[in-house]
Amino acid sequence: MKACTRFLSALLAAALLAGAVPAQAMEKSLWPDYYSIESEYTKVEQDVAFYYSMNDRVTTYESDGYYAIASGTPFTVTNLRDDAGYVFIYYVPYTMQEDSLLLWTDHLEEGGVQRDFKGEYVSYNDGWTNQYYINSDGGWSPMTGGTASVDSEAFYDPEFYVEQFSGLLLSAGESVTFTLPEDGTDTVYLLWVWYRNPETDDYVWQYSEFKYEDAAATEPSSPTVAGFSDVYESDYYAEAVAWAKEGGVTSGTGDGATFSPAATVTRAEAVTFLWRAAGSPEPAEAVSPFSDVADPGAYYYDAVLWAAETGITGGVGGGRFGLTSTLSYDQILAFLCRAAGESAAGSDWSAAAVSWAAENGLTDGLTFTAGDSCPRADVVYCLWKQLA
Repeated sequence: MKACTRFLSALLAAALLAGAVPAQAMEKSLWPDYYSIESEYTKVEQDVAFYYSMNDRVTTYESDGYYAIASGTPFTVTNLRDDAGYVFIYYVPYTMQEDSLLLWTDHLEEGGVQRDFKGEYVSYNDGWTNQYYINSDGGWSPMTGGTASVDSEAFYDPEFYVEQFSGLLLSAGESVTFTLPEDGTDTVYLLWVWYRNPETDDYVWQYSEFKYEDAAATEPSSPTVAGFSDVYESDYYAEAVAWAKEGGVTSGTGDGATFSPAATVTRAEAVTFLWRAAGSPEPAEAVSPFSDVADPGAYYYDAVLWAAETGITGGVGGGRFGLTSTLSYDQILAFLCRAAGESAAGSDWSAAAVSWAAENGLTDGLTFTAGDSCPRADVVYCLWKQLA
């Protein structure tokens, strides 16, 4: 595998930000047969010099702008290959420096000189530790100098990568949806997506620059769905949200103008969604079996009673339903599994529910861990897959 210093010299040739790009759903790749990247963005034209510092030396390249994204913008990356290759993802943050920074530029053996950089975008520090990789939970972890960096052969070894970094490696057909952290409006994120096949030594990559802007400045041209300002036709869950709105499963959040796709869901909300999708049937009994479900006027009361009567849920133990507990992926899948008349009980209920959901296509296109919090978008997506 070539070292990272080899491909740094190709950054100029590999730049992706050429030309005017209107607001749209991003689905772009220099190598469309390897992976896809989908997100919402608006191209902002601005000449910016980037200074990538490494070991007190600076590699420079010019950009004609960046992609502006709104707060909470999701990115979905999919490995499109059917071979032994995998995809991994990381980003590098840049920030506008106010103070002068005296660093070597280019390689010393090639006659590099010291330059005084000021008022330009540079990396947070002078090492490789300013890189953050996407981990096995779909979040971000810093690469530490004590393990490896992307200029190390070991970094491209899947066993080393998973063992040392708990990294997320997308195999054939796998996807992951994530958001970039929000480290302030002066930060530019250089997002890297790599494809690597250890059997053939085949590897390709691309990078794109993103920056958070005001929502008004980043409103995408992709039409919105069901009257929600934060759900677009290009979103994988768009049809599911439209189905949920039309069927009265949910009317949105706040004043109904938003759906809040990334927001967490409580167990009370999830059971209510399922109950409404089933036609809001009247429970046979009027008395709740759970100590924490005691208000007959609560929006979730009939839904919880119906779910308990039909065996969809037995609560969280101790006579409680767990109204305000955050819903996990395996819990919503267990609800749907039992609602379909299948078994998801005992100590292996989670594995049984996830296996049933996968066999029935409910989780197609999703990458998740069973015990992770399931956001509103994915709750509705799974409901739609099973019940629409």
